[in-house]
Amino acid sequence: MTALDVPDAYEEPEPDEDGDRPAADGYLKSESHAWWAARTLRDITQRRADIERAADAEIGRIRDAAERAIAPLAFRQRWFSAILEDYARRIRAADPRQKRVTTPYGYIQTTRKAAGFDVDTTAALQWAANGHTEFLHTTARVLKSELVNVLTVGDGGKVYDTITGDEVDWATPTPETVTAVFHPDLPEVKP
Repeated sequence: MTALDVPDAYEEPEPDEDGDRPAADGYLKSESHAWWAARTLRDITQRRADIERAADAEIGRIRDAAERAIAPLAFRQRWFSAILEDYARRIRAADPRQKRVTTPYGYIQTTRKAAGFDVDTTAALQWAANGHTEFLHTTARVLKSELVNVLTVGDGGKVYDTITGDEVDWATPTPETVTAVFHPDLPEVKP
């Protein structure tokens, strides 16, 4: 038996003290219905968290075992890779057209990357500002956080400029939404 042995199906809790449950359509008609649904969702959430915690423990145990089994191979793998890579570089140095060294067990591919440079962007901007302005570029942008002060949605679902009163055809109104998320009170569980 492992920590992941769980029942095939979730069993719903009993109805509330008054034997009250919401109708089959799921519409909550009273506070007791809401409490029953909240308790049920809390219990489901707790059970899911318990299963995920057990799965994480099993996965961790398996990863630890795999790391212990792989550790002795890692050094040898790096060593053989290094000597084959060195061999392929020497072959390419002798003949730049020889980009691949093939063996019956695989091949070593070499690629050449021309010398270049990395740039410290802050220092490069300072350099450009101090006499090399031809390399400076500016980006224009409009922030929605600023537009909310001058645009409004009017009657008929159209967006208007509050300063000029003109309709704005480049902005589309979006409906108001109310989001509801249940946050169950779960006990703190230490792994």
